[in-house]
Amino acid sequence: MLTLNTAGKSANESVRLIQEALNGNDDEIKILIDSPSVWPEINKFLNSQGFNDIVPEDDEGDLYVLVSKTAKKVSSEPEEKKEMKREIKPEITSEIPVLKNTSAILISGENKKYRYDFLRKFLLSLMNSRIKPDIIALMNDSVKLAAYDSETCDYLNKLVSDGVNILVSESCTDRLNLSEAIGAGKLEDMSEIIERVLECEKVISI
Repeated sequence: MLTLNTAGKSANESVRLIQEALNGNDDEIKILIDSPSVWPEINKFLNSQGFNDIVPEDDEGDLYVLVSKTAKKVSSEPEEKKEMKREIKPEITSEIPVLKNTSAILISGENKKYRYDFLRKFLLSLMNSRIKPDIIALMNDSVKLAAYDSETCDYLNKLVSDGVNILVSESCTDRLNLSEAIGAGKLEDMSEIIERVLECEKVISI
């Protein structure tokens, strides 16, 4: 069985990785997916290659998808399709469909207009909102919002559980000596954050 790790990669990068790894003789593939938003493009590509059976698995908190050419096909019944969509997105608690990189919120935190209390209320409102962005990027002083001892850390973790990708600038946490104190989201280098944000159709900066 071919095993691939697409963690941290965009949908296009994930498809390219799978395409390069296939040797034509693979009938079964195990794929680690850390973001449900990349799955539609991966699924589309795998179907074009003849992989027709999809089995989501949870391996100690990691979401894996097993796909094969020989096992029974997934039923085309509408209700079963809906059930499959729910199964491959276990982290998503909202019923709102998650689209690939539709929007991003870029939070800097150094603007004098936006004090901590404003950002706290903003994240609380966003946490309770019916519609959420695909990405929240924390840079400069705003990385403090993801620290273990901050009230907003719980807000960010709730957003993560709702399918939002929280990206925390690693260079900024290093500068503030907070790298070991981050309790929400993923530490990413600046180039990765920029690439992910630029993939989005809409970007809001505060």
